[in-house]
Amino acid sequence: MEKFLIPDVVVQDRQHIQKPYPTEPVYLCVEIRSPEDKVGSLLAKCEEYHEWGVETAWVIDPETRHAWEYRRGQVPVEVPPDGFLTAPGISVSLAELFSVL
Repeated sequence: MEKFLIPDVVVQDRQHIQKPYPTEPVYLCVEIRSPEDKVGSLLAKCEEYHEWGVETAWVIDPETRHAWEYRRGQVPVEVPPDGFLTAPGISVSLAELFSVL
């Protein structure tokens, strides 16, 4: 049985778009927490993305307005409310992200 990893959001190079789901590691995976999700299980899913070859994963909790950045080989880091989620070449302000909710 083959396992498929399906993130809520992916960022990938336009030249390597994979449809309907990625079959090769992508640039960035984002998990958006639902009320029934546990942060620990989402971070475990991010670890699976890292094992697959994804360098950076984010977990975003729109209800509590918290977010974590998780890079392969490092521990997850909670981003402060006035901070930024980052990946090489990408920076997203948490204040701006949560202002549209």
